[in-house]
Amino acid sequence: MTHLGGKLSFKIAPPVLILSVHFSAENEQVILMESAVKIRRLVLRNGHSIRSGSRSTGLSRKTIRKHVNDASPPSYHRNALPALHKLAGFEGWLEACYEQDLTRPSREHRSALKLYGLVSV
Repeated sequence: MTHLGGKLSFKIAPPVLILSVHFSAENEQVILMESAVKIRRLVLRNGHSIRSGSRSTGLSRKTIRKHVNDASPPSYHRNALPALHKLAGFEGWLEACYEQDLTRPSREHRSALKLYGLVSV
């Protein structure tokens, strides 16, 4: 928060560049959810205009307007269920091996390499 001519100015972190996997291999700018909430608070609650919000954040007026006119705050929705890992079918067996290893002396514990050899056979 900084003071500009007697007015409070909130600096919002600049947009983050990420690699878009869903659309193409190009970079696109994404405003973080926290930044969108700060923008909404700045304009709607504190009474700043879109233009002054744009000046104080360094974002374009179009971006500020988009986040202010959003009816709901930004949220993340997963499109697909997370993929199961390769050892999903062996979880019970691996847990049983771990329980057995707890009762053995430490030098007789099976290593990850040994367990992998037992699983892949």
